[in-house]
Amino acid sequence: MNHPLDSRAAEQSEKAAHLHRQAKLNCDRAELTTAIALCQQAIKLQPHCPIYYHTLGQIFHSLDKIFPALRCYDKARNLQPELIPATAYFTLGNALAQREQFDGAIQCYQTALQINPNYPEVYLNLGVIRRKQGNIYAAVTCYRQAIALNPHFALAYFSLGNALMQQKQLDGAIAAYIETLFIQPQFEDAYLQLCYLFFQKGSTESALACALHILPFEEINAFYSGPLLPLKLTSYTHPSPAIEVVPIQPKFYYYLSAPKTFENSIHRYFKWEAYLNPETFVAILNNGRAWGDAHNTAIFTADGGCLDEVSQGSAEAIAVSPKLPPPTQIDGTVAFLTVRGGRTYYHWQADLLPRIELLRQSNIDFAAIDFFAVNSCDLPFQQDSLQLLGIPPEKIIESTKLPHIKAKKLLVPSLPGQVGLIAKWSSEFLRETFLPQKATPKLDQPRRLYITRQTASYRQVVNEEEVVQFLSQYGFVKISLESLSFAEQIGLFAVADAIVAPHGAGLTNAVYCQAGTKIIEIFSPTGISINYWLLANVVGLEYYYLLGGDLEAYYSRSEERRRYYTHPLYEDIWVDISALGKLMKWAEMG
Repeated sequence: MNHPLDSRAAEQSEKAAHLHRQAKLNCDRAELTTAIALCQQAIKLQPHCPIYYHTLGQIFHSLDKIFPALRCYDKARNLQPELIPATAYFTLGNALAQREQFDGAIQCYQTALQINPNYPEVYLNLGVIRRKQGNIYAAVTCYRQAIALNPHFALAYFSLGNALMQQKQLDGAIAAYIETLFIQPQFEDAYLQLCYLFFQKGSTESALACALHILPFEEINAFYSGPLLPLKLTSYTHPSPAIEVVPIQPKFYYYLSAPKTFENSIHRYFKWEAYLNPETFVAILNNGRAWGDAHNTAIFTADGGCLDEVSQGSAEAIAVSPKLPPPTQIDGTVAFLTVRGGRTYYHWQADLLPRIELLRQSNIDFAAIDFFAVNSCDLPFQQDSLQLLGIPPEKIIESTKLPHIKAKKLLVPSLPGQVGLIAKWSSEFLRETFLPQKATPKLDQPRRLYITRQTASYRQVVNEEEVVQFLSQYGFVKISLESLSFAEQIGLFAVADAIVAPHGAGLTNAVYCQAGTKIIEIFSPTGISINYWLLANVVGLEYYYLLGGDLEAYYSRSEERRRYYTHPLYEDIWVDISALGKLMKWAEMG
């Protein structure tokens, strides 16, 4: 015969289990207030059942009620230690750390480490808190523990670099940032920190290289003492069973017309008399390997050689890195088109798209290409241009998602010209391909354009309002190209008579202008580039340039605060209106 107390306990247990099931169902329906009440009823009936506390803690956690969640997890863990995973305390600790409730966060992290002592992310976040509390030595210890547990933890190396820099251990900080880039060669802030440190050490050239996201190989040799893979550079010109080369065009020169300016002399950057277009080709690599990100590309043959002519940025650093994530194996033929800067409007058109034309000219069966690797395909101009070139979305590999690949057959077209400079043949390819697809001009479409950079994060015109007001007297209209589709941008430039613009990617569209269109490009005195002068030469445009005035002088009489950048190419521009007016008269625009 059952004892009445046993029957009652069984009844309570069954009722509590039913309430818990109902709570879970309410969670699934996002009826969390009801779910909380049901869990609490279950706990009253069975206060020693850990799973009920666990579920209630999860609900409080999802509602960002950190301390009630923590109490529930602690209760469940006391009753059944293995029930609550370390991740639960880790995420609670993160939530408390975001609220700057550091003592509670540390307690959570320490509990997480009791459950799982091999949790590198916990050590990293503990280090972050210790550094914020001013205990830099404890922070360094935490970062080193995180790295010991995961030697491929880029953020831990970066954080270690920051801590060592704070301790004035500059060489150690540089080595830590190099480790960061060995794991994630696109790690933006690591380049910026190296830029600062090399300036501190008087290595101006290396600092400027890092500002442009290039890690000088000599600095790796100088500051990095860990094991490196052997550096084996190879060339498409060297006979090798690992590379088959399909030549496309021989190298050739074309002569350049000097830019026009009212100054007595032309800036030394514009003294080129001719442009050498290097020979173009397609390299075919069986079992080839490729790395691609926003700042770097590196192509490797099956025998480990880094193909120099088609690798960009910090390719040598990538070649010697022992810590890259393993490549994704692709069983098929991949055309690797990713280029340095390929998420930008200029490099996408000047460097990446013409490589598709090289593939077409190589007599390789275009239909047999299984995939095309590009930097990314999330921006409208990328999607539009690939669609017009007949490359379907299902054949795209985005290097932002798969930076490291290995293919059964890797097709690598050469760059179309010298790095970053548009080639004559590629400008013709762009015009022939995309001009027929331009948007139909509107009746009121302006023929004189001022291209603004007001939404850009650097190289802005600081007195743009004054510039726009001055130019409006001569029929110029301010245009923000970011608001236009790819076809609309082409259509706008195709009918323009005159364009004034600060140096920037918007001038890429000058490739679609009619011969004789007048261009005035405005530079900071320290940030001059020949990209669009060269483009004007190959398209047949009438090119003028204007150097901005002294920014220090401008800010000395302005209440605005000057912005500083890591490289002269990013500097803002102050336009001297009188000089602009003089140049416009010289160009017969005024």
